Amino acid sequence: METILKSLTMPDIFAWTVFPAPIIVFQLLSLVFSIAIEAYIFSRKLLLTRRECIQYSVTINLMSAIALWVLGFVIQGLLPKPLKLQLISYIVLGQGYDFQNLAILNICIVLLFILIFFIVCIVEFKGLDFIEVMFSDWPESDPDHEDSSLVQYLLQALTYTDPQKISAIFWANAFSNSAILLVLLLALLQYYG
Repeated sequence: METILKSLTMPDIFAWTVFPAPIIVFQLLSLVFSIAIEAYIFSRKLLLTRRECIQYSVTINLMSAIALWVLGFVIQGLLPKPLKLQLISYIVLGQGYDFQNLAILNICIVLLFILIFFIVCIVEFKGLDFIEVMFSDWPESDPDHEDSSLVQYLLQALTYTDPQKISAIFWANAFSNSAILLVLLLALLQYYG
């Protein structure tokens, strides 16, 4: 087995049908699109510097991508075997495995995309709050109460709501997801057309 692995080149690995190269490439491209579009919208709506917008956008997009992958792995572990097979074959192969009713699959995918959109908005909004709390200037405190002040700042990040940030994150996600869906639609039209 070890000699087989050593003899494989990178194109051989991507030729395997179990390596989900298309979904990894799609994830990377969608992150690039999202980071660029959201940083631009943050600079317009939140009036931050270009560097801060890019840093915030990169951080919260990576946080939301990691949260969605972890959530996806947890959910697929809880699914019954037929649904788990459908999900894994759709992610790895790009198509459902022997699925009888394609209309139900398409409705489920649309509902899943809507749910993912709102989960990403929530994760990015709270992620932005945590970033601001963690990197803000904290007042000087004595070392005995340092743990309690950290907990107090984190609780403030959980409970504080800024409508301007909610609006900026919602519109940034709406524009970035629309751009990603447009690219996906163009790719599908080229593939099927």
